[in-house]
Amino acid sequence: MNFSKKNSYLVSLLISTKNRLQDLKECIDSVLIQTAKPSEIILVDASDTHESMEMVKESLMNKGIKLTYYKQEVVAGKIRKTATWNKVVRSALGDIIIFLDDDVVLEKDYIYQILKTYHENTENGIIGVMGRFKNPRDKENMQKERPFLYSLKVALYKYFLLPHEEGNGFMQPSGFPTYPTLRNNIIPVEVMPTGNMSIKKEVFREFTFDEWFHGYSYQEDDDFSYRVSRKYKFLYTPFAALVHKGSATARDNIETLEAMKVINHYYFFKKNMPKSLKNWLAFIWSECGLLFLRCFSFSSLRNLSLSLVGLTAFKNFPAIKGRIHGYNKILRSLLIKKDIEP
Repeated sequence: MNFSKKNSYLVSLLISTKNRLQDLKECIDSVLIQTAKPSEIILVDASDTHESMEMVKESLMNKGIKLTYYKQEVVAGKIRKTATWNKVVRSALGDIIIFLDDDVVLEKDYIYQILKTYHENTENGIIGVMGRFKNPRDKENMQKERPFLYSLKVALYKYFLLPHEEGNGFMQPSGFPTYPTLRNNIIPVEVMPTGNMSIKKEVFREFTFDEWFHGYSYQEDDDFSYRVSRKYKFLYTPFAALVHKGSATARDNIETLEAMKVINHYYFFKKNMPKSLKNWLAFIWSECGLLFLRCFSFSSLRNLSLSLVGLTAFKNFPAIKGRIHGYNKILRSLLIKKDIEP
């Protein structure tokens, strides 16, 4: 098939950001060198100032890319990211909407390869395509310099049915996805992360993001994509690559973050997964695994040794405390027979 690098689909990039001016600039810079340009960038901004908007506006000047700006909706002190997304996608210019995190850097053919995958699968009813996450250089160096520690960590994440990069893009019985990061061929998947997800706009006539999720909204992307995949098909392409830097800027404190991850995982599991004994045991096993792994550090052999005598667990006490708080909240909701709140 003769596929030109000129867009035959209109593309909107939806980027959510909060107080990450430098990360966002690097992301926008990588968009501007794409071989297939988007028609629109939708900036959903939860920043304390308007610096992000001004920077993106200046960057896009005379580039032929429309900037659509939304100030993030906040209700009772809580960021309602999914509620804002549901509003903005309805008025997006694009036939295809690509969701990106503000701390990703796209390889120059990222958008082109996403569109190429759609074009080459028009008869297969493909409604969504995700690309490949590439590790930042420091993580790649860790894998090369400390392969034993990396392999041990991956093995433990697999053993406890936790998210890991050596998967097939499908949901596990625990309610955690796997990611096809190491796959070198185009394959079907059933979950896509919103930091690296494209989907046809027409999907939003039928599906919306669950507005129960607030703030950072851990697993809101699993919830949305998994529900859509029950009816439609997604693909993963390794040829559309981006680097996710995993910026630590503007994140919640670790205790709050860990509690939220526990609660959101429980909410996702209870809402979406079959309630078989096998699945419930897998859910409990995965949460036991996460609590166990919070007591260990895999950054070096020395730190792993310190973990074995409990010193790392002491340092990670806020994370462990946050998880226990999440478990307590789940138990309280079960005792009073009330739906859990975020």
